[in-house]
Amino acid sequence: MDAAQRHASTPAYAAVPLATPPRIWPCLLLSVVLVAGDALLTLWWFSQGTPSTAQREQFWWYALLPGCLLAGIAVSLRLAWYALWQLYAAVQQHTQAEHHTWWLRCRQESASVRESMLWGPACGDTHSRDRLARGLHAAPPQAKEGVLRIVDVLSVSPASWNDRQNTILATLAKALATWLHGNPIQACGFAWCGSAEAWSGLRVQMQQHGLNLPPHPQLEGGVAMLEYIIDRLHDETRPVEAIICLGLHCPASDASRSVPAAEAAFAIMLSRHGGAFRLHRPVPLSDRQHVQRTQDNAALDEAPAGYLSASGQANALLEDAGWPLLEQAQQAYWGELGPLQAWVTLLCAMDQANLNERATGWLAKDNEQDWLGIVTPAVPLAKGKP
Repeated sequence: MDAAQRHASTPAYAAVPLATPPRIWPCLLLSVVLVAGDALLTLWWFSQGTPSTAQREQFWWYALLPGCLLAGIAVSLRLAWYALWQLYAAVQQHTQAEHHTWWLRCRQESASVRESMLWGPACGDTHSRDRLARGLHAAPPQAKEGVLRIVDVLSVSPASWNDRQNTILATLAKALATWLHGNPIQACGFAWCGSAEAWSGLRVQMQQHGLNLPPHPQLEGGVAMLEYIIDRLHDETRPVEAIICLGLHCPASDASRSVPAAEAAFAIMLSRHGGAFRLHRPVPLSDRQHVQRTQDNAALDEAPAGYLSASGQANALLEDAGWPLLEQAQQAYWGELGPLQAWVTLLCAMDQANLNERATGWLAKDNEQDWLGIVTPAVPLAKGKP
């Protein structure tokens, strides 16, 4: 999502050079030259003939008045150019300042979480998800085939890979149908993290519930999609009520992995208002400034209560900024989640925010890029105006 990373970066504004104030000595020199030149031209003109008495009486008018007028016009033009350029620079700087203020306000726009589901090897329903957030759930047993299964959702352990994926999609479709039929807000778009084959399978399962998904999701990819989702939810020209983010990871067996792969699925219904949580714009993390920008996006004056990490490479930046790490056995409970790693970390941070009733951060690697974000209890924020 290169476009999302560009959108997340601070806008660059063209420098507006200020004009040099007019100096008095060049203006005086120009005036002297013009007046002296006019006087010399007048003398040369008089020397070419015999001027009349009236012309001789008006000699100084001919010799000084045009030069003084030209000098006055030249100096006035120089002052006018300087004043107009200063006015132009002031207008440009004011416009840039207004745009930057608007950009900062828009960075604090967020998405409200109305519904969410999370399934994994140790998390198959609301109860087990709550126990996992509280640290009361036992880690799932290591599978011999090298894949941690969603044991709480699927009871067909020996099923083939295709059968398991279809069973997960059927369960996901049933839950989505319950959401869409029982929620007054209708989803206007779908964001998908998974394979095209799995999306086609989900469409088939949803048709059995009388619901038709589009042939292709509106957005595909990792957590960088949150940038576009938040923009779409707050786009006043084309208002959108809700967007549903979905994801599925159903890996094939591979016992040679150092960290076992894991089945996982999630669903989040995001809207502009309502809900108990707000997902703030994530930031591609590479230096200390990005940590501060993440706090600014969530309108936090200080570090959140803690953060969950699925990427150890950038933890030093957060430690230096005073972000406390919330310990969790990520690999033991979740295994290798592939493209869903960041989404699962985000949802786990949401559970911690619910448990602690305080802002919670999350850090995960997605497409070889570390992303940092914050989940907060729902707080209405003012919409920025361009």
